Amino acid sequence: MSSFFTAMEFVITLLFTIIVVWSIYHFPIAISGLLGFLREKSLQDDDDAPYTPRVSVIVPVKNGARVLDRLMSSLLSLDYPREQMEVILVEDGSIDGSYQLCKRYEKRFPRLVRVFHRERSRGKPDALSYATEKASGEILA
Repeated sequence: MSSFFTAMEFVITLLFTIIVVWSIYHFPIAISGLLGFLREKSLQDDDDAPYTPRVSVIVPVKNGARVLDRLMSSLLSLDYPREQMEVILVEDGSIDGSYQLCKRYEKRFPRLVRVFHRERSRGKPDALSYATEKASGEILA
């Protein structure tokens, strides 16, 4: 029976030692995480406004005069701060007056709409890639 208690004491001592060492090692990590959380929370309390990232909406346009008004109407009615949004229209060699329509939107909403015209069509993937380079938003849509 004596050896049983000795073995049991050894196991309990070993577990206690592991718990103490683990706690000592992880205590600074837990405290720094807690302090970071509290610091972030206090910054949010100061602002009282949620973070709103800048969004770039990329629209390749190829002979889309028929649908452009509806599309722009939808984009302009979004419930998102306009100062945090941009609409990039990449007009890709249309022959139906899309470019002129795009330019009208750019003139009407100069801080919101940007138009890039390409005489020769290079396709939708290239238009998207081109607009991605021009975009200023943190989020591309």
